[in-house]
Amino acid sequence: MLANIKKMNLIQFFINMHFLAAVTIPFFTVWGGLTFSETMLLQSLFIFAWAVFEVPTGAFADKFGRKKSIIIGCFSIALAAFIYGSVPNIYVFMLGEVLWALGLSFISGADEAIIYDTLKTLRRTNDSKSVFARYSMALSLAFIIASPIGSIIAVKFGMNYPMIFTGIPAVFAGFVAMTLKEPKRKILRAKKHYFRIIAESISYIQNHPKLRPLVIDSILGGTMLYYILWLYQVMLANSGAEIFQYGWISAGMNIFAILLLSQIARLDAFFGKRNLIRATVLIPGIAFIAGAFTQNFAITIILIFAIMGFRGLRTPLFSSYFNIHIPSGKRATMLSAISMLGRFLAAALNLAVGIMMDWSVQGTMVSIGAVLLILGIFSGVRETDL
Repeated sequence: MLANIKKMNLIQFFINMHFLAAVTIPFFTVWGGLTFSETMLLQSLFIFAWAVFEVPTGAFADKFGRKKSIIIGCFSIALAAFIYGSVPNIYVFMLGEVLWALGLSFISGADEAIIYDTLKTLRRTNDSKSVFARYSMALSLAFIIASPIGSIIAVKFGMNYPMIFTGIPAVFAGFVAMTLKEPKRKILRAKKHYFRIIAESISYIQNHPKLRPLVIDSILGGTMLYYILWLYQVMLANSGAEIFQYGWISAGMNIFAILLLSQIARLDAFFGKRNLIRATVLIPGIAFIAGAFTQNFAITIILIFAIMGFRGLRTPLFSSYFNIHIPSGKRATMLSAISMLGRFLAAALNLAVGIMMDWSVQGTMVSIGAVLLILGIFSGVRETDL
């Protein structure tokens, strides 16, 4: 049964070997022939599809088993990658996005559940923090390794091949998932409809004077910072970077984010709790605006690293502070509600941001930077809330 933990780390690694990550923008705009607005429309479709699939796939995992859910998820992602890289057509891309969202929905939640249930069966739940930390590290390691390889694949074979190659480790993940052992568990019947629970969670957040500003800061800041994933390759192109360099830079920024994350306790002591939260939007805000007005290669890399590094600090910070104000009995659904609100905001803004990028990348970066600065200066989060 203990082998489940190692196998899940392996699945996490394989499923996140995204060779396309370092050349996403060239894939969509050069090979795919899409505008930025069309690209962001696809991302909105993905987010909405993920939200729609999340409830029924969760019910499937609870009823038929987490192992089966993970197996289906892995092979769905593999199929999505193969389809996505086959033909440069927006309708094919839409099918790929929906299948990818379906695959992630089957895996999301089922993966952590099977890990925790395994630890529970072995009476080792006290090790859960370190086990989940290693599980997260497997994801980061996959991105670090896949990014430079993806750049090499793109230069060597063509811009669509990193997407096709991404499907291969997903198939490996599916085969590994077949060897998992399903831990014994009790199947509980939900007393309330899922969407009613989510509505009650949102109402609780709305009426909680300390939790509300934290959630607003988390969602607004997180959504604005999300767009660096779509802008950093444009910034690199404007600075004269070659395609083969994208992957190495992507790997470097992920390594930097991990290193910064490892110093979170020292940063917390240096800045103070509230000021560190403000720094996670103020510093990237300045970097976004500065990035809009420079084409210097070295400065561009420094600015990208700064944005990605401080973006990476936000998840553990807000996760910790949310849990202070959320009752244990409502924790899972409350965190799910917060995550869902963030996704819907990103989905709603994607098309507008895409249109802005088609109009002016520089103007888009300045606008995002300005929103982050305003959020950092006027944040309603207080030291006593943390």
